[in-house]
Amino acid sequence: MEKVYTKIIVGIDQSKQSYRAFQRAARLAKEHPDSELYLLAVLPPNANNLQSPKFVEDGFDDWTMSVDSKPLSRQIAEMLAAYEQEAYELGVKLVDYQIQVGGEPKLELIQQVIHPETSVIVVGATTKSTFQKLVLGSVSSYIVKNTPCDIYIIR
Repeated sequence: MEKVYTKIIVGIDQSKQSYRAFQRAARLAKEHPDSELYLLAVLPPNANNLQSPKFVEDGFDDWTMSVDSKPLSRQIAEMLAAYEQEAYELGVKLVDYQIQVGGEPKLELIQQVIHPETSVIVVGATTKSTFQKLVLGSVSSYIVKNTPCDIYIIR
């Protein structure tokens, strides 16, 4: 018998892997019509003062880096709202999202699992270098080792 998910939790950041994780989670939510698609972004404590780089097309079929003038927290809020809209357009019925300022993404994701038998976490594969993984640890690796529910890791 196929497992029925009631809560599909997605870790969101600004990476391509995170967007692919969102897309897979939205398809999964559509396959499980009674499920909630829950998007979680965990930001550093100073997110209202941070700005992140973005790549823009410069008109010469090339991409250049510029700095978005919006604070990181606002950029993420706009991105999550766009993801929510995209999920609804794909046919997902229940979407919720949260921005958590401060905290560890890996711990915050695990805390969202209330019923391990009907929950699933979807995250993008790490984008960190080998050195960063050794020092900081990988969110996906931590979740695999410490989560009692099903997990999808998207490359």
